[in-house]
Amino acid sequence: MQSIVDLLNQFPVIASLCEQDKVDDLILSHVKIAVIMCGNLKDIPEIVNNCQSRRIHSFIYIDLIDGLSSRDGAVDLFAILQQQMES
Repeated sequence: MQSIVDLLNQFPVIASLCEQDKVDDLILSHVKIAVIMCGNLKDIPEIVNNCQSRRIHSFIYIDLIDGLSSRDGAVDLFAILQQQMES
């Protein structure tokens, strides 16, 4: 896995997904890094899977996801989801 610094050096443009109805625009774009700033617990796995299918590195802004906050439990939840998606 590449480090964040290497990714930013290689792909300096970062997209921000602020509206859920713009997911298709993100997927069809040429960006390789995106910050997901919308959605809810049900939608995030699908958004991330769509990004991964296009080799877009996605970062989730937890404070802006419906139903989550920046508490340890939310971070733990995404760590578990990531492990499940990788296996």
